[in-house]
Amino acid sequence: MTTIVQNGDDDSFIILGTSPGSSLDMKCLENGLETGEVTLDKEQMEEAMKDLSDEANMAFKAHFKLGDCPSPASMMVASTIITDDRSTEELQKRFGEILDENVILKETLKQNNESMKEQFLLIASCQEDMMKTHVLHKEKFEETKGLVEKLRQENKKLKSEIARLAETEGKSLVSSETGESVVATNVADPAPSGPSSALEFVTSPDDDTINKLTSQLELVEKQRRQVIVENEKLTWQKESLEHIVDATSKERDDLKEKLKNAELLLSTKDTDHATEVNELNYMIQDLQAQLQSATNTYASISSEEVAKRDQLMHQLEGKITTLQAELKTAQLKILELETVK
Repeated sequence: MTTIVQNGDDDSFIILGTSPGSSLDMKCLENGLETGEVTLDKEQMEEAMKDLSDEANMAFKAHFKLGDCPSPASMMVASTIITDDRSTEELQKRFGEILDENVILKETLKQNNESMKEQFLLIASCQEDMMKTHVLHKEKFEETKGLVEKLRQENKKLKSEIARLAETEGKSLVSSETGESVVATNVADPAPSGPSSALEFVTSPDDDTINKLTSQLELVEKQRRQVIVENEKLTWQKESLEHIVDATSKERDDLKEKLKNAELLLSTKDTDHATEVNELNYMIQDLQAQLQSATNTYASISSEEVAKRDQLMHQLEGKITTLQAELKTAQLKILELETVK
């Protein structure tokens, strides 16, 4: 049994082979085959196989390929089997064990090949995932690098703008200082001149104008703050109203649920009262029937029995009136709840 490396679509895996490699090929000798200390002749093997049965003999030849040039391993196993002093049954049993072992080894090797193939596919998928992750990280790095570079350019641009603004502010301060100096010279020398007064008006505005502008700015700032405060108040009022609406909705839902339960309870009571009234009516009818039958059966009834009967009828009528009153109150309560809803 040998192993051959297959280079195909499935990459490299161990494949079970049946023929010996070129390094293990041996030349068949005319007189015999020498392996280690054991010397086995073809005639001796055929003579030893005479005692075997026909099936064992054919299987033996097919397994060890005696018609062709045998492999060293098969010759060593054959020499071991033949040289031992064993019976035909033991040889057949040993031959079957060897065949079973060969099948088991082939199956084990096949399972190992499948397992190695699965592991290889798993490793390949892991490598592919790692490459994808690496490419993704590289793209993220390039994106971050471009963003950092963009931020650096924006920083430089902002610095240049700040420097330019500072320079313009310095120039404006210098011009304002020169204007104040011109005003001071005009106050020192009050000689009337048209161009100088115009220059004074352009370079330095009046204090009233500055005060007006300052007051307007303060007023605008105050109004802005008032608007912010009013917005905050409105926001707070909105939130409080939302809470109130939520609470009202919840209370309304609770009231609806209670009203529903009350209606269900009143409907059950109404049905109970109706059934009870019907039962009482049936009882009254039954009693009246019994009374009629009694009057028909007995011609004369004592005054005590009549009084008992009248008393029972009065009790039943009172009970009926009370039940009808309860029914009316329940109906009125249902109407009130419906009006509330």
